[in-house]
Amino acid sequence: MKFAGCYMKHWLLSMLLVFGISFAKSQSYYFTHYQVENGLSNNAVICSLQDHNGFLWFGTKDGLNRFDGYSFKIFRNDADDSTSVGSNYIYSLHEGPAGILWVGCDRGLFAYDATTESFHRISKAPVTEILDIQEDSTGAIWFISRLVLYYYHPKTGAFKIFDQPGHLNVSSVCATANGDLWISSSAGTIHRLLQDGPSATGYNVFDHSGPGVNNWIEKIYDAGNGNILVGTSKQGAKLFDTRTGLYKDILNHTADEQEIFVRDFIRQSDNEYWIATESGVFIYDNSTGEYINLKKNYNNPYSISDNAVYTFCCDKEGGIWAGTYFGGNTPVLKNSFHNQAVMLSVAMLFARSSVIMKETCGSEQKMRG
Repeated sequence: MKFAGCYMKHWLLSMLLVFGISFAKSQSYYFTHYQVENGLSNNAVICSLQDHNGFLWFGTKDGLNRFDGYSFKIFRNDADDSTSVGSNYIYSLHEGPAGILWVGCDRGLFAYDATTESFHRISKAPVTEILDIQEDSTGAIWFISRLVLYYYHPKTGAFKIFDQPGHLNVSSVCATANGDLWISSSAGTIHRLLQDGPSATGYNVFDHSGPGVNNWIEKIYDAGNGNILVGTSKQGAKLFDTRTGLYKDILNHTADEQEIFVRDFIRQSDNEYWIATESGVFIYDNSTGEYINLKKNYNNPYSISDNAVYTFCCDKEGGIWAGTYFGGNTPVLKNSFHNQAVMLSVAMLFARSSVIMKETCGSEQKMRG
């Protein structure tokens, strides 16, 4: 695997290495665990992405990590350095077409300068937790702090706060492939995001799902083809059709889990969704409704290290990386399998296709052995 001009052949960083066998009920995954001893700043990974240079970034509870395929470089707050990141607790990451890495921590929004490896705080942004960041087609940044939606345009300096009476409490924001932005509200509704703020027309994605403790939406994610995946705290995953305004529950409970808390998603193809939850990783086939649940098995040293999976990241070669909240302490399993999937997790998790020789994230094309 190539990262920023480097190659990784058999094992990858401080995480879990998984080898997938086939997308079937009998599918097996084997994990090898890496921890902070391998260079990661903290085993609780909250957010992740790969930038345009190929570097992988992991935001943790104690520092921002950049991985080049061989080692980590850790960025932490330095009270004596005004160009350091504002805080060590990193909540959100985003990189748009302009190539700027935006970092949300618990003391505001920062822009990273790759040339000087320094951080610039957006002075108009609140000095509070920045939980989600997205960019629209004009280059404007939309972000969320304490359920309030903010707008900032780096080129013009324009800044807006959508906290007036009657405005929504916003929990998540996502951009679709056609350039549309959507937000979710704390009331369980989905709204189109316009230049002057969220549309007044909202779509309730709980109205035919049965009673629940709350209607909290943790994450919305572009599923392609006009669909948005909706992750909730009590009713699992839903699929919302932006063309019709209708939704369906796709994974709201299992025989073992009556409530599923969804943290993140990755779309592997039109019908294959990877779902990060507090109950492990679900690999869901939307065409059949079948799923695989990867969970920690205390009697199996090669199982996933922790069930609380917070973040996914798809790299440029189709690998899936997932960050877990608590790292494991299992021994390293070198990649002695050929033509198998590779997944990492522990503080992260790297995954490649199942019995599929090669799989590209977001593409239907698959090569089967």
